[in-house]
Amino acid sequence: KQWYQRRVRGIKLYADDSQLYVSLVPTDATGWSEAKVDIEECLAKVKRWMVEQWLKCNEAKTEFILLGKRSSLSKVSFDPVINFGGTEIFPSECSGTDGK
Repeated sequence: KQWYQRRVRGIKLYADDSQLYVSLVPTDATGWSEAKVDIEECLAKVKRWMVEQWLKCNEAKTEFILLGKRSSLSKVSFDPVINFGGTEIFPSECSGTDGK
């Protein structure tokens, strides 16, 4: 088991950007609830590490995107909101090429 929990499938940390990857079924509200806990715990661990390294983490600039085909995203049956350091984060709109 990786340190980033059971539902976070991958994490990439860059100098000024971090990416978490989570795979979900759009109609699985229970899966989202579990993934949300894992995502929030993972973000908290990343923030703790950043603070220990004297780095700044700006929760207000944190974003996430739901990716998938339009037909799949239209079936999302949960409220996709993440809490990070007291800040509620809602999905950002994705521009460019999206699934059809």
